[in-house]
Amino acid sequence: MVCLLTTSGLTPPRGLAKERLRMKPPTKPRSISALVVLAVASALTVGEACNKSSEPSAQAATATTNAPAAPAANGRRIEITATSEGYTPSSVDVKKGEEVVLRFTRTTKSECLAELVIPDLKIKKDLPLNTPVEIPLKLDKEGKVVFQCGMAMVKGTINVSGS
Repeated sequence: MVCLLTTSGLTPPRGLAKERLRMKPPTKPRSISALVVLAVASALTVGEACNKSSEPSAQAATATTNAPAAPAANGRRIEITATSEGYTPSSVDVKKGEEVVLRFTRTTKSECLAELVIPDLKIKKDLPLNTPVEIPLKLDKEGKVVFQCGMAMVKGTINVSGS
């Protein structure tokens, strides 16, 4: 098609303007299919960028897994199980100044017991199901220290006696 350039812009040749008026718009706008192609291309580009950025973190994760393990906590180990009946044992005795490691294992699906709190010591620990969690302690003050679930509904005590 040849267009004439006038001061008002491009003008189509005579007779062609009437044909344009009779043309029907396409049934499917082409701009949507162009947008789909653009969206797919963008997603692929973002996906490649995500893959590249995750490679260094994967290497970093490998490096941390090869790091030496933290030294084991010292002291007498006391096994405590979080069951549907509560903590077993619900009361433990330790001597003032004694190093102990409370080893909690949750065996119930109860979400109430999924967190352990020792309010006086400002300790909060997640208790994953069937996974032991060790809490090293050295209590220098005689008396009772309460441990409880995250909702403070299930409780136990650490009885600290003089040496």
